Amino acid sequence: MKRMESKVRMHMMQTFSYLENSMREAMAEVNSMILSAEADNYLREARMYLDEHNHRLVRRNGLSQARTVHTTVGTITVEQPRVDDRREGHRFTSAILPSYIRRTTNIDGMVAILYLHGVSTVRMESALGEMLGSGFRSMSPAVVSGIIEKWQGLYEAWSTREITKRYAYIWVDGIYITVCTTSDRPCMLVVIGCDEHGTRETLAILDGECESEISWTALLLNMKRRGLKAPRLAIGDAALGSWAAIGKVFASTAHQGCTVHATRNVLDKLPKKLHDTAKQLLQEIFRAEKLDDARKAYEIFKKTFIDKYPKAVATIDSRRERLLSYYNFPASSRKSIRSTNVIESMFGRFSK
Repeated sequence: MKRMESKVRMHMMQTFSYLENSMREAMAEVNSMILSAEADNYLREARMYLDEHNHRLVRRNGLSQARTVHTTVGTITVEQPRVDDRREGHRFTSAILPSYIRRTTNIDGMVAILYLHGVSTVRMESALGEMLGSGFRSMSPAVVSGIIEKWQGLYEAWSTREITKRYAYIWVDGIYITVCTTSDRPCMLVVIGCDEHGTRETLAILDGECESEISWTALLLNMKRRGLKAPRLAIGDAALGSWAAIGKVFASTAHQGCTVHATRNVLDKLPKKLHDTAKQLLQEIFRAEKLDDARKAYEIFKKTFIDKYPKAVATIDSRRERLLSYYNFPASSRKSIRSTNVIESMFGRFSK
């Protein structure tokens, strides 16, 4: 059993999906385009400076030695343009990726854009401008168009691919973006799958207006047409739109409510002085070894709060069986399938 659990954990660590791997490769290319545009702008502003022989004092000097930079989607290799500036007191330094930096907020900002804005034609350009600042504003329209076209092409190919693997579990959630470039807070519909070996893969990221039943149904039907078979279990939060859509598209799939969202909902209906007590009782429900023990723990929770705080109890009672569905699945998987943390951990820095 321990050997099997170790194998499952090993597979669970392999979280890079086709999209993520492709993003890392394409990100290196896009980053190269941005760095090149930054150097071109520096050369353009200095083109009038000439020596006594009428030669330019500032000019290109090939590429720097390749180096690795750590980003949210993994390590990429970077070759920066070199600029020979013979003017006294002047030296070209990239504002986007300074020398010797091995991790940069600008690069991580680009990752947020690619994940959260790369599927939106309208927001992509403004997002790049906000995250890259002057480095973006100095780019030519042709370079900007090339960056946007690159990511739109990548997303289009990925979002229309065939889904050939069989997934035991899927996590579904609506992610509301806090990296704002417009007055609204757009919602991304996200689906992550886990196969029988424990390997997770990002299956869908769709720019949506809200977590409506119509939006989720359209997304799931599209995935079904491309080959997605009914998973054994779908894990989501309390959004009714996603549950109704899953019931329509994959009638045989069991539903698991997010226990983390459920805990938050309970605490919202209790005074702060009772939060520690409530958390402990809820943990006894959601972390019990057996389903019978979880049900007994729920009765204790209910008796503790039902008289004075019936709304807090109703939060759990109305979806009790859905919150305990994970007890019908292998113990080695329960920690992962009782919440949507799989999705939230991916987008946590940029969502709420």
